[in-house]
Amino acid sequence: MFFWMFLKIYIYIFLNVTQNLIVFFCPLKMRLSVLISLCAAPLVGSSDWCYNTCVDHSPSHWSSVPEWSCGGSHQSPIDIQTSSVESDPNLVNFTFEGFDSTQAIKSITNNGHTVECELGEKLVKVSGGGLNGTYNVLQFHFHWGKADYVHHPGSEHTVDGVRYPMEMHIVTMKDGLSSDTAANHTDGYAVLGFFINATEDQTTSDTWTTLTSFLSNISESNQMVNVDQSISINSLIENVDLSKYYRYMGSLTTPNCSEAVVWTLFHEPILVNSALIQKFPLMTRFVDIYRPTQDLNGRQVYTSSSAHQSSSWCYEERHCGKYLSSFKTPG
Repeated sequence: MFFWMFLKIYIYIFLNVTQNLIVFFCPLKMRLSVLISLCAAPLVGSSDWCYNTCVDHSPSHWSSVPEWSCGGSHQSPIDIQTSSVESDPNLVNFTFEGFDSTQAIKSITNNGHTVECELGEKLVKVSGGGLNGTYNVLQFHFHWGKADYVHHPGSEHTVDGVRYPMEMHIVTMKDGLSSDTAANHTDGYAVLGFFINATEDQTTSDTWTTLTSFLSNISESNQMVNVDQSISINSLIENVDLSKYYRYMGSLTTPNCSEAVVWTLFHEPILVNSALIQKFPLMTRFVDIYRPTQDLNGRQVYTSSSAHQSSSWCYEERHCGKYLSSFKTPG
């Protein structure tokens, strides 16, 4: 009995003291918002999400948030089973505009989830490649695991269960659409995905050395640095055969996971020096920033016609020799 009496007195005193402090320190028009924030503090906003630094909004919980589409049937990323891939003659070569520009990349940001490179508006475009229209490149960003990438790789997509150290996503939006309308179209966005593999070769592209040099300036969330050195997208992907790629329809891999993406994943990985790959988790302190693979749910994965014609390259020894015969021809 005495316990409940003292508890009621304590609550009464706490509420009155808190209210008086708010009245004393806050301007009148701020008081209501402060009181509301006190009541709402334990709640996580629907826009908040994480990979592994929170509990209620980590990837395994994304599908339960009503405002998001993360529980849909056409989600990304996926595991590409090469034995089930079909060749599509409509998947011809891309046309890339502005990929050689050294002035298109304007800034690099630590957005609290990854490292994102922002491009100037409509300076870089993509068409062809089976896309229905022209797409403007918005930004590109990265996914990775831990500094020990051999045991803890971090690509989002996998191929026959193989996960690569990193993955780069070039995000584009269909010309004529806006960020408000693109999510309402199944092809509102087109994302070009590149696997990144490690090499000990010290002669790999100097551009990756330049790009990773900016990481020390964005070690904290929401830090941004302007790009004052010449970096082009072509110089980042220069050794990749862009005529060989996979294609499927999917979603954004972060909330709200809109099912509005034409996915392209290039067969060949970008080779980046291992020390530069390790800089991403070491400098940002982000680890395992990737969404687990999602069910295909009946979707078909296709490959470009040129990949079906010839290839002297494969992911691992277990893929070599069966690479060509693994692709099905429709019909």
